[in-house]
Amino acid sequence: MVLTVPEAVAFPSASVNVLATLLEKEGIQFLTGRRPVVVDYVRKVAFFSNGDKLSYQLLVAQFPRVAPKCLVESRLATPTKYVFSQFANDQFAV
Repeated sequence: MVLTVPEAVAFPSASVNVLATLLEKEGIQFLTGRRPVVVDYVRKVAFFSNGDKLSYQLLVAQFPRVAPKCLVESRLATPTKYVFSQFANDQFAV
């Protein structure tokens, strides 16, 4: 099993190493800095922006949050930053 994250992790490298070690003990490879750009669902291969590719049997993904077009056009948000509903996430984030 492989766990990838698109950005470099925002924790001290020692913490990332500890997390990677814990995941590895469970048979999970932890890869950072890999942003998927194409997923071939027929061949079951994910292609990443750095040129890497990864075959998979089961793909679990979370799509990036994008502000609704009407909020961006009204200037209440940018495409990647906006206020989430307190009821949807039980918190406020900008």
